[in-house]
Amino acid sequence: MHAPVFLRPLPALRASRWRRRIAVLGGLGALGMVVLLAQASLVASTGYNVERLEDTKAALIRSNQQLEDSIASLRSLDRIEREARTRLKMVTPSSYVYIRVEARPQAPSPLLRKALKEEERGPAPPAWSWWEQLIRTFVGSRSQP
Repeated sequence: MHAPVFLRPLPALRASRWRRRIAVLGGLGALGMVVLLAQASLVASTGYNVERLEDTKAALIRSNQQLEDSIASLRSLDRIEREARTRLKMVTPSSYVYIRVEARPQAPSPLLRKALKEEERGPAPPAWSWWEQLIRTFVGSRSQP
């Protein structure tokens, strides 16, 4: 009497194929687990970095707000007047003296000439915005505003 098919020993060739297949599948499974663990580790590391950067950002925002408060208090006119009176020993003038200068300078300095030329030219014409340039490109108008 013959043993059932599932109890018969496999030939050596078939057994080695199955062993190779099982070894390959086991190796792929182990590789998949290593990749999964590496990915989970990378996600956790990135999360810690994001949290650290958010803490740094919050600290910098607080520092920036403190600096802005400090600037506002230093620009206060009351503080400036107090510093002028106490540290610089300035006082409010009791009278005002106006000096009228009748003579004009003989030749203006180069800096003054440059300033006068800019006043004569007037302000620069306004440039088109990007959307006006785009419309004029399609419509075909080439004149300046």
